Amino acid sequence: MVATLDSADLKSLVIIDSPSTASASIQDLEKSSDITESTSGPASIQAGSDNVDTAASLHARSRVDLSVLPLLFLGLFVFQLDRMNLASALTAGLKADIKITQADVNLGNQMMFLGIVVLEIPSNMLLQRIGPRIYISIQVIIFGLIATLQIFVRDKTGFLIIRSFLGLAEAGYIPGAIYTLSTWYRHKELATRVAIFFFGMFGGNALSPLLASGILKLGGTHGRPGWQWIFLLEGIFTIVVGLLIGLLLPGSPERPRPLFFEGLVRISDSDGALLQQRIAADLPNKSYEPQHIRITPAKVWKTLSHWRRWPHLVSTSLVFSTWSSLTTYTPTIIMSLGFDRTSANALACIGPVIALGIVFLFARLSDYTNRRGLMVMIAISCYITTLIVARATQPHVGKWSRWGLWTAVNAFAVGYHPVQNTWLQLNCHDPAERSISIALWVMSAISGLMYGTQYFQEKDLPLYSRGLEIMIGVSKKRKYLIPSHSVRDPSPNSDAGLWRSDGPYGPSVPVPTCARRRVYLEGIDILYKTNTIHIASPVLLRSIQDVISRQRLEDITSLELVWEPKILPLELGFTSSNNSQHKSPTRPIFPCLQFLRISFEELVSGEEDCSLGIVWPYEDQKILGHRLHHHFLPKVDTLLEKIAPPTTDVTLTCPQWDWYVAIDRFLMEKQGKGETRMHRADIEGLKCWRNTPGGIEDVSDGVLGSGVEGRRKGFWIHICIYDVELDKGRNYSYDQDRHDLYNLGPERYRFREETVIDANSFVYHSDY
Repeated sequence: MVATLDSADLKSLVIIDSPSTASASIQDLEKSSDITESTSGPASIQAGSDNVDTAASLHARSRVDLSVLPLLFLGLFVFQLDRMNLASALTAGLKADIKITQADVNLGNQMMFLGIVVLEIPSNMLLQRIGPRIYISIQVIIFGLIATLQIFVRDKTGFLIIRSFLGLAEAGYIPGAIYTLSTWYRHKELATRVAIFFFGMFGGNALSPLLASGILKLGGTHGRPGWQWIFLLEGIFTIVVGLLIGLLLPGSPERPRPLFFEGLVRISDSDGALLQQRIAADLPNKSYEPQHIRITPAKVWKTLSHWRRWPHLVSTSLVFSTWSSLTTYTPTIIMSLGFDRTSANALACIGPVIALGIVFLFARLSDYTNRRGLMVMIAISCYITTLIVARATQPHVGKWSRWGLWTAVNAFAVGYHPVQNTWLQLNCHDPAERSISIALWVMSAISGLMYGTQYFQEKDLPLYSRGLEIMIGVSKKRKYLIPSHSVRDPSPNSDAGLWRSDGPYGPSVPVPTCARRRVYLEGIDILYKTNTIHIASPVLLRSIQDVISRQRLEDITSLELVWEPKILPLELGFTSSNNSQHKSPTRPIFPCLQFLRISFEELVSGEEDCSLGIVWPYEDQKILGHRLHHHFLPKVDTLLEKIAPPTTDVTLTCPQWDWYVAIDRFLMEKQGKGETRMHRADIEGLKCWRNTPGGIEDVSDGVLGSGVEGRRKGFWIHICIYDVELDKGRNYSYDQDRHDLYNLGPERYRFREETVIDANSFVYHSDY
């Protein structure tokens, strides 16, 4: 139990880790309760430190690179082929054969995208329930079958229906596959892998015209036009890929085997354990959690109602809408420049091929710098510049220069896309929210493709000048829609990982308006210097130096930490990340700290005391004493060296009387009564002094906690008055005689015996 702070030295309490005007979004750093509760399971895998990238674990990751990533890449490749091959079919006379117009083509694409949007979230909920090995493979087979059935389209109605069903079948593949990828890799590796995954989409966009230029040569064979051969052969290829995914795709790090046999690249159970350790290293409590969970409607609604996410999603829809017309009409545009059908399809693939390199470049830069937002803005700026140049110069140049301009537009059209997705993922709290957020992101992107089909109109041929103007306008709106502060990414902290203090949803401390900024700046020094800062959040106890500036940490003079070892082990406190700016070993995190109190969550009977690794109530007092003095208190010494100067007055409050008894008896034996000096505490209760091992010196009341030559002398061990049990009826040797020995004085500390219930049981209470 934590006593009320009523000491004159411990000033009035200020909560900085709960929602308030001073910290409006700290709750966004907290892990959701459903995940927190799961961390205590006995089968959880722990990461001992951030340095989990051993040779063995990197080898296990390489097996994922050679199995999971290529299969999901292949699935996205055929996914894009089945959508993109319509562009090549249009060059083979599809419109004339089934008597449709360009407006009908645009409507058909809109119907397809609408189907994807409608079933995106339900599809991901189903994936979480069934698992990726079964669901993804069945999905790919189904949309491959529907894509093949396009050969039977004969009129406008059939065209619109088949495109609608194709969209419904493809719904959920992209967010499901991206989520599956995120369950295998660490945060610092994710953007690069997402970029490689999206190579499937952009590669499909690049190779579709090239493949079509060869397939179209079959036109007339067996009485079928070229566009039917495109749908038939590429649809069959999709079905084959779906079967391969079903046979070879591993499930998850905790269940790495494919469904039917070991797979071509085997991920063993030991590899799976190493992969779980790598993922756990990015979590605040260093404990691996199952990544495939059941998503409830309540969780969906909670994610949907997070209003700060919506500017990010709307901006995604705007800029990605510009890619829609490019994928559909680029071969036709190149044909209008004077190239024949085969040459136009071949030339149309060059821009998307260049796009692969640009996508990979921005993804690598974002992983290297951890500046996801900045990379997104740079990529979009390059794209806007290309659009402006194309619009301004296209009417004045020849056909090869026009082809070069359209190639450049296609090359820069999607450079931002994988980085933007990773940016979104790393700002999610838990696997369920991450899955839903990815689905929302894909829905916003697909909705952009849906209305983006209308940018290029038949009357705007051949230059599509009006279409380019619209693309420039919506891209600029996207650039400025996300608030400027969201460009600043959090410091590169793999441990904070999903608990970012900044991102597309805003920083942890909102930027004040001009009217409030002056008041804020004038009062901030007083806020930190004259109040006791109370921190109970495991996230802040792990990495507060990444959330609050160094200057403010130096202002803190009085601090109370409430620790919950079940979530955050003591040795992981204030460890932050390998790249944190607060790494100096010679300077504590709170260099001006004068008063520090560390307390712990109250223990529950029958549950494990995670500080000591034994169940409370404790059966063996010797084991309790050994765990406290040889394991727990040395960790406290290490923590104090990290966070507080030697002159800080430190008090450690015990969660139970058993702790205090074991510590005080040990100290009496090792230090003697003169050093241990149990007496009434300023904050109500009892306290005794513990010397730092190897630094035992005389302690006076005037210099509590002061060190000699830079070394901490020790700290106070405290027990709240409500937990004091000076009671020899409990069969402790630590009893009324101990009370008399200390001559504590006031009657409020004396016990009195109450009613006898039976021969072995008494009811006692302290008369205070």
